[in-house]
Amino acid sequence: GRGGRGGDHTPAIPGRLLPPPSRAGGPPVWVGGASEEVARIAGRVADAWNGWGMSMAQFRLSAATVAEAAAAHGRACDTTWAGVVVVVEDEAEIPAVAASRREKGLPEVWMGTPTALVDFSLELAEAGATWMILASATVQGRIELIAEAALTEMAR
Repeated sequence: GRGGRGGDHTPAIPGRLLPPPSRAGGPPVWVGGASEEVARIAGRVADAWNGWGMSMAQFRLSAATVAEAAAAHGRACDTTWAGVVVVVEDEAEIPAVAASRREKGLPEVWMGTPTALVDFSLELAEAGATWMILASATVQGRIELIAEAALTEMAR
């Protein structure tokens, strides 16, 4: 009804929400952002923090801030790097691909070979990342290159 509280609305329905959450306390809460304050908030109250498209130096600093805040509150908080990646077969392709993206007005993203991406993921893990989420902005067939490089690394 109307009642002067912002217009039409649905009244609260008494009873339990069904189905119940699949884990006690509800779904995991992830927080993302680049500021130091967001990293502190995530460490204090979230299940995970995500640093979108950060450089390694930025990620390392923010992940440490999250871990410090989580430890100060006696809890754990996963840290995640996510971003757009452009995978090339040969490093010699990078300047042309980067120039093409700039001409199209596309933002800078991580670029490199599948092996360099594996190395980047290992460096992220060393910096505290528990997850790496990739949005591939490459030509067809590059996902297979990434998978092959990752599987080769896992076999070592």
